[in-house]
Amino acid sequence: MLNDKKTLLGRALAVTAFALAGCGGATSQKGEGREPKQTAESLRFSKLVAGRERYCGLRQSDAALVCVQGGEISLERSGPFSEVALNEDITTYNELCTIDSAGQVACDFAKDVPVGELHGLALGFFNSCALDREGRVVCWVPDAIGGTSAPEIVGALELSVDMEHGCVRLDMFGHARCFGAPYDASISDLHFQQVSAAALRACGILLDPSLGAGIACVDESGVTLELTGDFTSLDTGFGGEGCAIDSDGMIRCWGDAKAPIHSRRLHQVSVSSHQICALDDDGAAHCFPAQG
Repeated sequence: MLNDKKTLLGRALAVTAFALAGCGGATSQKGEGREPKQTAESLRFSKLVAGRERYCGLRQSDAALVCVQGGEISLERSGPFSEVALNEDITTYNELCTIDSAGQVACDFAKDVPVGELHGLALGFFNSCALDREGRVVCWVPDAIGGTSAPEIVGALELSVDMEHGCVRLDMFGHARCFGAPYDASISDLHFQQVSAAALRACGILLDPSLGAGIACVDESGVTLELTGDFTSLDTGFGGEGCAIDSDGMIRCWGDAKAPIHSRRLHQVSVSSHQICALDDDGAAHCFPAQG
């Protein structure tokens, strides 16, 4: 009887050891219990910004900052972040800034940044700015090269800066005002539903029935209608060129920027001197050379 019990106990221990060994082998071979490594192709973004050789964005799943360069993830920072801005249009200048969920700004290089609950992050070569809770423009500069003083504006809804100037959209009617060289007064004859500062110009999606639907730019010489049609997003590059996405989800460009050929519906376009990037409806990034 005792021998029978020893035999049964030995068999049970052997079966248990075999099962544990089998589980361990399956885990090591198949990687069960491990998070799969994310690839650049599998990333899905809620916001995207284009740089010279990389693009960065906020990942949909956790609002982390992720950058991709050469088809590989090159940078990843835990969030959550609400905004990201990247300026790499000039070879000697490279700045990446974020605003976290509490409205705090952090930049790679500029350390003397304003504190407080901020939004509307915008980076330029001589200006780096954001909007505070009251819609005031607060600016800082990347180094000692100088910059344009922030205008006395309250209630701004949108901000864009580039080189020595910036523009804000003031209200739901699209009234815009630009500041810095060559502007020091309001632009009262154009109404934009989205505004983008570019070189010495201000461009935007028109919200003005008298001019029709399209993309218009204004500078010291007057108003230029760059594109006609209905648009949902635009961005401008360092030289005043730009791209916009029309109501069919197609990218259309003006100036030196060449509109890319694509079959997917895209939205939220971002333009740099080297590439044009946009998101599709699933949040996947698509980037194209800026000049073909």
